[in-house]
This record gives sequence, C-alpha cells and structure tokens, in this order.
Amino acid sequence: MTEANLPPIGGHTHPNGMDTVTGIVSATAAALPLAGQIETRSVDSAEQLPATGQPLVFRSVGWPGSITLALTASAQLPDLVADEPAAALKPAVDSGLSTAGAVGPSTVEPAPAGSTPFVASPHESAPRLFVVTVDGTDALVMAVHEGASYDRPSRDTSVDEDFLRNVHRIRGVDMELSVVIGRTTLTVAELLRIKPGQVLELDRAAGAPADVLVNGRLLASGEVVVQDLDFAVKITSIRDENAEVLG
Repeated sequence: MTEANLPPIGGHTHPNGMDTVTGIVSATAAALPLAGQIETRSVDSAEQLPATGQPLVFRSVGWPGSITLALTASAQLPDLVADEPAAALKPAVDSGLSTAGAVGPSTVEPAPAGSTPFVASPHESAPRLFVVTVDGTDALVMAVHEGASYDRPSRDTSVDEDFLRNVHRIRGVDMELSVVIGRTTLTVAELLRIKPGQVLELDRAAGAPADVLVNGRLLASGEVVVQDLDFAVKITSIRDENAEVLG
C-alpha cells in the first residue's frame, strides 16, 4: 500500500502548517484497509463522480466539518469492506480527522435518503470531491465538507462550542504515551534474584494486544510492529473514554 498521490488543493491551514483538507484525504486514503496501489484524484463536480452505493457520513468533535464516503458500483474490495463499510473504513477516517484536530473517534450515519451528499447545501460551501482508486479501479468516492453544521442529537450545542473553544488552548501540552505488553508480580526475594539472561513470564499470551496508555489512562489496544528498524505500535481498537486509570 502506498500513500495517496494528491494534486495541489487549497483549504484551511492546520496549526502545524499542513493543509487541512489535504491532510484529511491523505491520511484517510493511505490508511484504508485495502490491498494494492492506492491513489487519489480530485474532481471538480459531482457529475464527474462514478456511480456509488449508499453514502456514509463521518463526523467528529473538534473539526467543523464532515467526510462522506461511498463505495463505487465497480469497486473490487475485500469482503470486510464491502459487507461492513462503516466498520471497515471508520479507523481510516478517524486517522484522517485527527490530522484536522478532531477529538475522539468519529460517528457514522447513512446519508439521508434522497439527499445529495456530494453537492453543497444552501448553508455550506461546496465540498472537496475525490475518487480513491485501488490498482487503477475506482473504489471509493470521498467528499470533505468544511464548516458544515449539524445537530448532535445527544449533546448540548453550547457545551460543544465551549469545549471546542477551550481544547485549542491545550493542544501544545505534552502527553506521555506508553505501550504495555504485559505485567507480572514479584516478591522482594524474587526481585533481588533477577540477573541478566533470566526470563520473566508476563500475564499475557503471545500475540495478545498491547495496552496503549496516555498519562496512565488506558486509551487503546494495539499490535507491536517494527517500522524502519524501530519498534512501533499499530492501533487496533480505541477504548471507552471512561476507561479506568492503570497504575
């Protein structure tokens, strides 16, 4: 899999200097759970988009916009993506949204029946339209709506606005991220007998997910991998925000 090849496009500038829309599209396309050569091209109007199935709308707190994705009618995709597109594509979209400063995982909902999700509504600017190809075959259609307003059914809008205003103040705060592959308990006597070459058995089976902690709080599970000769962790799932603090 390769990163998306994108033409120059405009958009708002993220505080880190990266074009917001470019960052969203690049991160989303590059992280799609698809095999093969992935490329992305922009199109000027919805009429230029290939035929698609039911569009899905992704939104996340922290970025005033939304992403609409739809599988093309000619997509040759793995069963996981074709059968459960929302579940399969959500981690990729979360990755893209995080580049724009979104907080937390995205919510997913089908575009309302009869709506035109790839065309701007009267109260918003025209979306940026993209087609993602896999090995030269159009697979996904993507629309990035900037500044699109929407109602969060279970949240107070005024609270959300206060949160979004204040979260920018702490963007530069350093957080300690650690990865725990297992734990064990030793007596003082056992601890004093430790010497080089000794093997300590942990409380986790080989191949089990590692815990990803931020400031001691369980955030996610991940798979330990090697990237560029360094250890890394590939996030496989995000834990509930109310997860307990681990010592």
